[in-house]
Amino acid sequence: MESVIWGYVLLGPGRPSRTTQLKVMGYAGADTGPVGTVWEDELPARTTRPQSQLTERNILLNHINTGDQVHFADMLCLGVSPQDVDWFLDQLKQKGATAIIHTGIREIDPNDDRSEILLDFEKARRALHVRRSRAKKREAE
Repeated sequence: MESVIWGYVLLGPGRPSRTTQLKVMGYAGADTGPVGTVWEDELPARTTRPQSQLTERNILLNHINTGDQVHFADMLCLGVSPQDVDWFLDQLKQKGATAIIHTGIREIDPNDDRSEILLDFEKARRALHVRRSRAKKREAE
């Protein structure tokens, strides 16, 4: 069976625009057509249960097979928290799929240690919160 190039788009604060993410998916070789290989979720205002709220991600996980690749435009498109990202990467590992993050060009094979990626995700998430907090302070001045 031939491996498939999948794409996952996660829309929400601090993530690249839909247009940008879809461009990255196209460059990676994912089919961005209406019945293609790119799945897309939008973060709800309060994401308390990402594993059930990000429904397209779950559908994507049901389609992945060993040897497939899943592409992400940015580190923050992997999920909403380090725990959520760890869960998602573990699901990909169990399926035998490779995750490829285009910001910084990172590849996570099924057997790779995820600890560095989780630390980098947390740093990116913290930086996003700092930027948003500073922007709010500037608006209030």
